[in-house]
Amino acid sequence: MEFETDGSMPLYMVYDHGYRHPAVYLEIYHEPMTDTLYVRNEHYWYDTRVEIVTEDIKDIEDRIGRQPHKRIADSAIFAKTGVIGVAEIFKKN
Repeated sequence: MEFETDGSMPLYMVYDHGYRHPAVYLEIYHEPMTDTLYVRNEHYWYDTRVEIVTEDIKDIEDRIGRQPHKRIADSAIFAKTGVIGVAEIFKKN
């Protein structure tokens, strides 16, 4: 379903790094009146190091030009790898 936002809907950025599956980064808007989630953009990475994904995420967020209401990530990536690149991005909020 297509939708447009005037910027009033809360924006969530959601990340899950894949090992057996692709890494995914979602731009999700929440419509509080109907409690509906809209996935506006999806980004996938296959067999890509976390450090490269981190740089790509920075570019994506810069292009959106809006700070998310909240960033959500699968925290297991940080514990399993010790790589803090993506964790640092998500700590901004």
